[in-house]
Amino acid sequence: MGKIVRLEIDEALHATLTERAAINGRSVEEEVGAILSQAARPGRAALIEKLQREQDELARKYGVLSDSTPLMRNLKNC
Repeated sequence: MGKIVRLEIDEALHATLTERAAINGRSVEEEVGAILSQAARPGRAALIEKLQREQDELARKYGVLSDSTPLMRNLKNC
C-alpha cells in the first residue's frame, strides 16, 4: 500500500478533519483515506457513460438481443 506524508496542514483543516473523523468513527488518517478514495472514484455520470459505451459496443458486435423475460417466466412454470 502506498503512503502519502504531509507534515504541515492548516489548523482549521486539521480541526475539520478531526471532527469529521470522529463523526464517522475513524482516525484522521482513515478519514483522509476515505475522502481520497471517494474523490478518486469516477462519478455516476462517468459510470453511466462507460456502461452506455459498453452496451453500444455489444449491440454492434452481437446485434440487439430480444427480451428474455417471457422465456424465463415460462421456464419457471415448468
